[in-house]
Amino acid sequence: MRNRQTIIAAAFASALVAGLPAPLAAQDSLIISGNDAGVEAASSGDFAKAVSVWKPLADAGDADAQYNLAQAYKFGRGVETDLAEAERYYGLAAKQGHWRAADNYGLLLFHRGAKADAMPFLQDAAMRGDARAQYLYGLALFNGDLVGKDWVRAYALVTLAQNAGLGQATRARVQMDDFIPIEQRRRGVALSSDIAEQSEARRQQQADAADYGIPTPPQTAAVTPTPVPAPRQTTPRATPSSPDAAGADYTLPPAEARADATTPTPTPSVQPRPAPAPRDSAPAAPDPKPAAMTGPWKIQLGAFSVANGADRLWARLESNPALAGAQKVLDRSGNITRLKAGGYPTRSAAQAACNSLKAGGQDCLVTR
Repeated sequence: MRNRQTIIAAAFASALVAGLPAPLAAQDSLIISGNDAGVEAASSGDFAKAVSVWKPLADAGDADAQYNLAQAYKFGRGVETDLAEAERYYGLAAKQGHWRAADNYGLLLFHRGAKADAMPFLQDAAMRGDARAQYLYGLALFNGDLVGKDWVRAYALVTLAQNAGLGQATRARVQMDDFIPIEQRRRGVALSSDIAEQSEARRQQQADAADYGIPTPPQTAAVTPTPVPAPRQTTPRATPSSPDAAGADYTLPPAEARADATTPTPTPSVQPRPAPAPRDSAPAAPDPKPAAMTGPWKIQLGAFSVANGADRLWARLESNPALAGAQKVLDRSGNITRLKAGGYPTRSAAQAACNSLKAGGQDCLVTR
């Protein structure tokens, strides 16, 4: 009888460098970003020239160049493969809000064993639909490793990673089936559909904003864990036996945990209140349109080289309460149009509105 199970992300380290199976190729391929001369050189196969262009730009703080240089170091294009340098440049770009860099940064942090630092990046990447991050973050949720234990969400994320073709996720889910009660597994499968829809919406938003001239700050979605009582016994985690497994070793709880996880939570009874008697009254008048603000502070919402891109984004956002009273501002420079919401009286007012937009998934930047 098995007292424990260990899930190890087999060959995960090599997958970071060599790429994943065909269904995941788009998630670990050499994607470059920007429109500088380095991108042109890389597109024609001259990575040595591309690196010579990106290096000074990256060292000067250009996020796209930092990401591209990290990709070159990761895949050994134009330079020797160097995961430490790749991690460094991914980190620099991630700090500026480059989401592709942030996804890769989290994976490399995890690869070298910096799990605590990696976890927020893995969570963000998982919610953007990255199967590798869904697998790793799902296992963390299953074990309660650096995050609250949540078997329903764990099963959902590992299911999504399996559906994307990640073989490790298939093996992990088979082992999870031995421990997670059937009802929680059903809820996990249902939740996986919701997460997939949210990820698709997020990808669509990023596609709409593909020509944004502002960075995308990584935002960690708030997660309310599904309560699962901890197992009665503490099971030690196995130590990876090789560098390939470093930072990717998880231990399932003992079989007794199943009984704990199924303990029902009593539902409090609620006495319905009597409905108030109807009153004859005229329909309430609609709220008056807020007065236009005339302050000097603005929120930059996006930058576009695509016709009508700014108008489409404004049409989607103008009813947001954070933009109440704000004026639509189109700032054109060459073939780039920057969409801004103007009129905020103070920087703090503009920042508060920007924070509200970010909480709803819309990126922005306070400017003047």
